[in-house]
Amino acid sequence: MTDMTFLEQIRQAEQQVADMIEKAQQEADALQEKTRLETAEYLEQIRQDVRVLAEAQAAADEQAAGEIRESARASSQADADRIRASVSDRMVPAVGAAAERIVNLSVNR
Repeated sequence: MTDMTFLEQIRQAEQQVADMIEKAQQEADALQEKTRLETAEYLEQIRQDVRVLAEAQAAADEQAAGEIRESARASSQADADRIRASVSDRMVPAVGAAAERIVNLSVNR
């Protein structure tokens, strides 16, 4: 007899469901791994961008500090208030308005 018994049909259906679940789990695992790799690549790109920006900022800071030193030497500024004003005038625009309060706090001590 080629007809499957009801029990055989149930077993076959159970196996098909188990196969579908396994396939879905494999696809979910692959998608999760792809997402993890994309996230890792994205984070690495952000790290590289931050390093480049930090290096550029450090170079700009060093240049500004050199200009301030040269300006103080050239004008023989012995007046601490004038030097502080010069530092503030050059550094505040470089670091932004948010940092101005910090600069003012440290300069006005």
